[in-house]
Amino acid sequence: LQAKYKAIKREGTRIEELGKRQKLTYEELRNESQQQICKRFTRFLSQRKAEGSVAIDHSRHTVSLSVRMDSTSQIESSQVQNIKVLSGGEKSFVTLSLIMATAHIIESPFFIMDEFDVFMDEANRVISLHSIIETARQEKKQFIFITPHNLETVIREMNKSKVKDIAIYKMNDPQQGRTF
Repeated sequence: LQAKYKAIKREGTRIEELGKRQKLTYEELRNESQQQICKRFTRFLSQRKAEGSVAIDHSRHTVSLSVRMDSTSQIESSQVQNIKVLSGGEKSFVTLSLIMATAHIIESPFFIMDEFDVFMDEANRVISLHSIIETARQEKKQFIFITPHNLETVIREMNKSKVKDIAIYKMNDPQQGRTF
């Protein structure tokens, strides 16, 4: 019985050590993912001359964003802690930047984005689409966009390269007053 007890005790100790190693590996992976999200978020924002940071509090399960939409401005008031004060287009751009930053970590082969460009002006829409398409090409991911906006000019610009990997499927406009 004593031998069996010692064997069980050794096995329990081994399982505890494996659990500790697994927790350390998980925390390392989580921290690496967090760093990548922060770096990619900053990179996407910089395409619009903005800068920002992501703070992830794992114990509270919260994400906090800090954004400066015009990084050329040295005015401290342009630093925004609450994205609710941003304009609609700015909110859409910041949200898209966060989604694109986390898309790399998610490792899904495709993403469906429904009206990601809502409230964006044409300039921000172009910057956003360029960013998404380049990311899709680099990471070999597929994006499906559902939008009421005409994207043909942006797509035509992107298709100037030799790679013809973008397709547009346009639905007919809904008819007003139509009865079913």
